[in-house]
Amino acid sequence: MANYFNHHHPPLPQQVIQHKSHPWHPLILLSTPPYYGGGFTCDACRHGGHDFTYHCPTCHYDLHVGCASLPETVIRGDHQHPLTLFYCGYKEEGNTFICDVCHGNVPDGCWIYYCKSCDYGTHLGCATAEASPVAEEEEGTEEYSMAEAESRLKLLQLQMQLAQQNAESIIDAARMLSRPT
Repeated sequence: MANYFNHHHPPLPQQVIQHKSHPWHPLILLSTPPYYGGGFTCDACRHGGHDFTYHCPTCHYDLHVGCASLPETVIRGDHQHPLTLFYCGYKEEGNTFICDVCHGNVPDGCWIYYCKSCDYGTHLGCATAEASPVAEEEEGTEEYSMAEAESRLKLLQLQMQLAQQNAESIIDAARMLSRPT
């Protein structure tokens, strides 16, 4: 079972990373945020989280696991150039940045995917979404971007791998205790 599990699932995220968005200090993977209330706000997408975070204890800088692993460039079928990841947003002072895919405002400080030559930019999730008209949101429904879905999937995979490792440790300990001495 352990070989099957390890063979068919991605490796666990690194415990400590050096990320381009925060070159001053390493980021440490925590299974729960270190803040009172157990939540954090991701410095990439500005969405909250309650689970795993890459965290800088010196600066209180946090990234979702999925946001920390975003590719440097993406290609959209409806745009002729690759889009480059910008870590601190990209806008002129005082102007609101509008996503060229969903036409929604991009909050200040959010990372974006951007093409300088065309002045074309998107939310993180919109960069990987299919090029299509924006569907009207129904009241009371929660929609997730592709980046959020990928982040949640990675988190679930990580939790599953940690649970599997924990179960294997418990089984090994039980076998050791049940051996005749």
